[in-house]
Amino acid sequence: AATQVEAEYGVKGEWLLRTSSAINGPDWEYLDQILANGALIGSHTLNEYTLDSGGYASAYANINQSLNDLEAQLGARPTIFVGPGMMAFRDTSKQAIADNNILTTGDMSHGPYPNFALKVDNATDYGPDAHFSLLEIPVSRYYARPGETWASLIYAHMGSMALVDEIAYIEKTVDLTYELGGVINLYDHIGDIGSMWIHPDVAPFEHYIAYSLAKPYVWNTDPLEIYDWGTTRDGVSL
Repeated sequence: AATQVEAEYGVKGEWLLRTSSAINGPDWEYLDQILANGALIGSHTLNEYTLDSGGYASAYANINQSLNDLEAQLGARPTIFVGPGMMAFRDTSKQAIADNNILTTGDMSHGPYPNFALKVDNATDYGPDAHFSLLEIPVSRYYARPGETWASLIYAHMGSMALVDEIAYIEKTVDLTYELGGVINLYDHIGDIGSMWIHPDVAPFEHYIAYSLAKPYVWNTDPLEIYDWGTTRDGVSL
């Protein structure tokens, strides 16, 4: 249902799969329709083990197996990724992601702007060499005050709110990101099944899309277009 909403608005969303659970799971039968709606399929790792916990080798193996499984099912190898729990922040993890030919990751939140992943652990390089060839596209989320988050994350604490309050938070987040000229980027678990989270329906999801696209000069894009824009822009010096 959510990918159908995206298709109606001409939006291409990322659908990132924990492949050990997703492949041949209860929703797998809908994959053809999801792809027909323009969804971009990527990896959320093979399982939920934290990438940073086992160093480079385990991170690489986890991602590589996930991509192998997706390629076997899709006929194409994904180039988009999300680390579990936003935990792919060590250099070993970023290197493992880049070495698996991933172009973008959509979970790190370092402000509202896309950035090429910066080397941090024992970094000695400068200029372009200080970055991985991996574009991090941040999630729209801001901590406004203790206990309150402005976010376009339609899950968890927001799912427990009344719809009118949830929409108000979404609009605050979209407005702030728009005024900053950043990427308005939703991360959600709509329809996901799990005991830890509350997963609402598509109503706030559709409002988020419609509200964002109604603003002037919004570029309706996707992660791979942003990557192409970023690499083209990188070749320009002033």
